Amino acid sequence: MKNNNDTILEFRILNELKKGRRIKRFELKEFGATDRSAREAIQNLQLAGYPVINLQDGCGYRLAENETELREYKLQELGRAKIIEVKCESMEFGKVAE
Repeated sequence: MKNNNDTILEFRILNELKKGRRIKRFELKEFGATDRSAREAIQNLQLAGYPVINLQDGCGYRLAENETELREYKLQELGRAKIIEVKCESMEFGKVAE
């Protein structure tokens, strides 16, 4: 359940992103957030429909500037999800390294 501090953090991050700022992960600390709470705030913004992306290009989080960027981010994330799915399906309880 979100509390008031979570909402304030999301607002502060979104406000900076709307100004065109690119925020690197380590810079999220300046918002007074832990790494985990900052990533959750980013995720909550995405779930609310904001196109917050990170293309793993060293530029940090930002709002997608166009459909192409958003599509690239979505493909990146779907690729990650597929890897997680395959990894989970491959693991077996009781399997021991030989």
